[in-house]
Amino acid sequence: MADALDLLREFLDILPEGRFDEFSGQIAEDFTLRLPYPPPGVPGEFVGREVVRERLQSTAKGRSPIVFSDLV
Repeated sequence: MADALDLLREFLDILPEGRFDEFSGQIAEDFTLRLPYPPPGVPGEFVGREVVRERLQSTAKGRSPIVFSDLV
């Protein structure tokens, strides 16, 4: 099993496109994604693993890639 940091890095790699099936860890059914600064007309919170997956996958091609860097 990977350590916690490896799992976190892996999760941050798959999260932006909603590729949850590729994650070697587990994602809770009640996973919540909160957007601190959503654009007008976009909810600030999405609740449920499948809801979040659908939203991320449906918007992935129409937005700039989300990249997490300089992780500390």
